Amino acid sequence: MRTVELLKILDNKNRKIFHAGIKKHHRKKLLLLLDWFLKNGEATTNKKEMYEAVFNAQYEEDKDYLLRNELRLLNNELEDFIASLPLNTDTSKDNLQKEINLLQHIAETGNEALFNTYFNTALKQASQAGKFETLAKLYSLKSKFLIRFKEISIKTYNEIIHLLQLENQALTSLSEETLSINTLHLHYSQRVLEQLQGTSKSLPSLKALPLLAEAALIIQYNKLIAASYLQKGEEKIETLLAALKIHPKIIVLREEKKRDTATIYGNIALEYFLHEQHEKAHHYYKKAIASCTPAQINIELLFNYCINALAMGHHKYFIDIAKQHQTAIAGNHKLKYRFQYFTAMALLFENKPKEAFLLLDHDISKRPENEYYFYRMVYSMVYYQLNDFDLAARELENILQSFRFRKPIEAYDKALVKAMQQLLATHALRHQKEKYAKELHKLKKQTHELRQDTTRFSKTIHKWLRLQISKMEK
Repeated sequence: MRTVELLKILDNKNRKIFHAGIKKHHRKKLLLLLDWFLKNGEATTNKKEMYEAVFNAQYEEDKDYLLRNELRLLNNELEDFIASLPLNTDTSKDNLQKEINLLQHIAETGNEALFNTYFNTALKQASQAGKFETLAKLYSLKSKFLIRFKEISIKTYNEIIHLLQLENQALTSLSEETLSINTLHLHYSQRVLEQLQGTSKSLPSLKALPLLAEAALIIQYNKLIAASYLQKGEEKIETLLAALKIHPKIIVLREEKKRDTATIYGNIALEYFLHEQHEKAHHYYKKAIASCTPAQINIELLFNYCINALAMGHHKYFIDIAKQHQTAIAGNHKLKYRFQYFTAMALLFENKPKEAFLLLDHDISKRPENEYYFYRMVYSMVYYQLNDFDLAARELENILQSFRFRKPIEAYDKALVKAMQQLLATHALRHQKEKYAKELHKLKKQTHELRQDTTRFSKTIHKWLRLQISKMEK
């Protein structure tokens, strides 16, 4: 009987621990059943006597299912207990597993300094011990940590790419080591077989077997998703739709891939957004959001959904969504600032500069470095609509000042800042009709020429700028 065989695995010490656990179990009949097995040992079990001992009633064949159910539950408890027992592995591996478990908990706090302290210690131990699997887990943990908590920047994503390459190196090393050990066992088995049957007999060939059908499907799916990240336009959309087609089969094999539904729809939507097909993008964003439960909502997906709505002129929609999810947004270190200034811009389009002003964080020391330019740009727009033109000009000057100390790649949309300065200068001439009309015409032309050079973010500013010019023309 399976229960007897499982109990044989436990020594006397673990039997006592298991017995104490079952004693606390809410199903009291499990204890009676366990006591029966411990008392009778390996002796042939008498089902009738077992039934009477557990249920304190005479055995009836049509009630046999009751005993079978208790046996099943006791076996489940035994299996769980045995699986939780530590194996006889080397101490270094146990310590490293402890470090990984600790890092996983620290990662949830978003504390980068504490995470790096434990990460560096574990990395050194794993490297010295040649634990490739542990190294892969550590690199994976850190890359996910950075993606989740670090603000989007060139430096951050260069580091993430490096970590992912190191993870691939560790996984390849682990795979090659495992294959070499397997080859060793194969050759040993061949040698034994040769000795058993004599050299006159031919040995079985060691031809490579094809991938299992399930593995081939998973790899095909992963390759489609990977390829999509380096594609654009219709090619990318077709690749994602192909992945979506086999996705239901993938979920059966890998349940955790269920969340990919929202990601795939979201990436299709993003591609339509990048090509300014906002209605199609909205269609797929709705599908992506609908596939998420409120607890699973992805803030990055929600952000992209709102940005597309903003591009369609649905400013109030953006404001309402940001308010609805404000707690989750505030807890997202990577996107909370972007949500702030885009929501502020949505309020500006709704002609609510005072609300926009109150929404923004006024402690400059708290603003992320790579969001510095964006934040000041929105501040200048807010001050402009509040008719505080001196403060608007100050913000623009601070941006240009910061460009002098930044690399060219980080000097976003300098020409757009200049156009906004020209907006202020033109507005100051509003009482000099002829000069005002001439400068307004120049500003309009200057703004139109910027259309192809603006970044995705700045297209919203560009739209706002054109709106202000249209108001000045009236």
